[in-house]
Amino acid sequence: MRGKTKLRIAYVSTLYRGGGAERCARELFETARAAGHAVRMYVSKRRGEEPDGVIGVRGAWEKYLKILNKAGMLAEWRHRGSATALARIRPDNCDVAHFHNLHGGWMSISAAAALARRVPTVWTLHDEWAVTGGLAYDLSRVLDQERIGRWFDGQLLLSSREPKARRWQRYLHSRLPRPQVIISPSAYLADLARDCESLRGIPVRRVPYGVKLMNCPDASAERGACRAELGLAPDARVVLLIAADLASPYKGMRLAIEALGRMKDRGVTVLVVGGGAGSAFRDLPVRVVETGFLSDERKLARAYCAADVLLLPSIADNFPYVAMESLSCGTPLVSFRVGGLPEIIGADERGLLAEPFDTTQVAAQLIRILEDSVMRDRLGEAGQRWVRRNCDPAAAIKANVGSYAEAMEAWARDRKNSAPFV
Repeated sequence: MRGKTKLRIAYVSTLYRGGGAERCARELFETARAAGHAVRMYVSKRRGEEPDGVIGVRGAWEKYLKILNKAGMLAEWRHRGSATALARIRPDNCDVAHFHNLHGGWMSISAAAALARRVPTVWTLHDEWAVTGGLAYDLSRVLDQERIGRWFDGQLLLSSREPKARRWQRYLHSRLPRPQVIISPSAYLADLARDCESLRGIPVRRVPYGVKLMNCPDASAERGACRAELGLAPDARVVLLIAADLASPYKGMRLAIEALGRMKDRGVTVLVVGGGAGSAFRDLPVRVVETGFLSDERKLARAYCAADVLLLPSIADNFPYVAMESLSCGTPLVSFRVGGLPEIIGADERGLLAEPFDTTQVAAQLIRILEDSVMRDRLGEAGQRWVRRNCDPAAAIKANVGSYAEAMEAWARDRKNSAPFV
């Protein structure tokens, strides 16, 4: 892609609005459209607020066949909607496809692999599943099998060392799409992708997320005003918990509750933002204020600004978007030393880390920040500088668009080299 050439781009993403992965895809879609490119986005389902060009692919009847996800190849029969929709993406109507949050829970992996054989393709990895064999994260690096079984009641395969997981890994890797370029927001996942045998030979580019919230006026809103708006006491010590799906076991809310339960009589208020919490925080010995899911950028920024610290208790994570959003608002983090989080926090530079999964240490790190305003301000200011330096939206868009040119050039070169000699 050179000069002012306009492209026909097909984005493939779970939803138009959702968590960090969906937001990344949506912002690319919107920016490419504003630049004059012809863009479409294929999502699992439309929810009514999406612009033209967003196409839902999942049939209403597919939810009744969810049990087939456990049946190996039969699972593909559950995803006829996505298989049909992706089959319509061809070289005569698409110059490049860009996969986001691609997984077999909502679409046909075989159809995605077939698409990658028809058109130049870029794949942004938002979690580990493609490199650890269908497991969202390989927690065996930080969690022993006994605790995996105890915490998750055997419902999730969280270790690629298990025999069943290894068999599934071999099955899945033979069917993965092979794009021309792989993107990872973190060095952590980029290194895993480079070491993955089934992805060997595909160039991996590290492109951190662009964080648009840093340019929102409310990202620098006054803390007292934000607290008043949310019904928080001006002198409270506010810990923020935030996730699109608080019920996801990977988000570690059980561990957050355990850590916060150690903070009785510390004057702590927990601000909970997100969906799926239910009654999980009801018995905490601290005040809890819940907002539900916030999609409005202004309200989201003010929630970050109202907090003293973001508690991010993920038991596995790649490069969580909420971490960069929090830092863009000057709110430091406390998290476990897992995934890409050490890259974001640094050596106690933009927050504090705890060893997996020591909730006593998490509580102690929270107290350090809550009780030391000088430290809190120093970490928050360093976080803002880091986000502006590493997560500039314009730089992220430029890098992603550059990956399209790389994919198209590699595609053309491969086709030329494979052409029969005449």
